[in-house]
Amino acid sequence: MNIAIVNGKGGVGKTTVALGLTLCLEQAKRKVLAIDLDPQGSFGSSLDRLEKSSLLEVKDPDFTITDTPSRLYEHAPQAIENADKIIIVCKPGYGPDFETTMDTLSLIERAGRLDDSFLLFNMVRKGTKAEGLIKKLNFGSVVKIPHYLYEWEEISRIHSNGVECLTDRSKKILGNILLSII
Repeated sequence: MNIAIVNGKGGVGKTTVALGLTLCLEQAKRKVLAIDLDPQGSFGSSLDRLEKSSLLEVKDPDFTITDTPSRLYEHAPQAIENADKIIIVCKPGYGPDFETTMDTLSLIERAGRLDDSFLLFNMVRKGTKAEGLIKKLNFGSVVKIPHYLYEWEEISRIHSNGVECLTDRSKKILGNILLSII
């Protein structure tokens, strides 16, 4: 299964999601190929720091996780076309966050891939207006996956510290994301 992680905006957590899913699948003894299309190379660098750069060269993988750049039209269209499932990672903010997410959804819709897409709302605080807004939003067949801030902080340590720290709770969160899309 090929999973593309996309959004035209930087800093929404695409690389953190890609890294977390890759490590979770690898720990579950699945063959995972990691593809880093972002010129910043954060996904590949994080795998290097974790001494897992071999995941960038896996042959005949069970899963391929593709991290895309924040510029939508650079590599995202090809990643979307090649993906079995598409995760749009976004923050529940207004302004540029919302506009870029809508642009990303439009790109996916033009490719005819909305049925294979999932919105992963990153850094949502329970009980806030953002949580209420997410519940009201309707993107047709696109499945919404809210992700609460306190859960996400634990997973984001994997990426920011360059230390593999998949706790049982992290694995459960990442496993739930995988179950949502498979």
